[in-house]
Amino acid sequence: MSKKKEVKEQAAEPEQGEEESSVISISGSPRARSAVRRMKSWGGLIGFFLVYLVSARQGMPMPNAALRALIGGIVGSTAAWAAGVTIWRHLLRAQAAAAIRAAGERRRQRAATGGET
Repeated sequence: MSKKKEVKEQAAEPEQGEEESSVISISGSPRARSAVRRMKSWGGLIGFFLVYLVSARQGMPMPNAALRALIGGIVGSTAAWAAGVTIWRHLLRAQAAAAIRAAGERRRQRAATGGET
């Protein structure tokens, strides 16, 4: 085996003492992943059209307005992506906390009833 493959395999495998840093991830949730993608695309489109509209209304030549609109679309897409990731990160943490609380409550109810199902 080549040295590069060995290095890649060692980097991919966590050490015995290491644990994964994040169990909950946006990429692991299909709803979150598609919502962030949707927000990112809408943010890019809205940024593009808003900047183009403002630039064209100011009498700017079309090539300059289009260039500014492209930059506005990139900025809008990036801002929407950051907002979407932040929102979904909080939502997924809240869902995980609610699931943990619900599991604890079920466990307490089972213990109170003597383990009956």
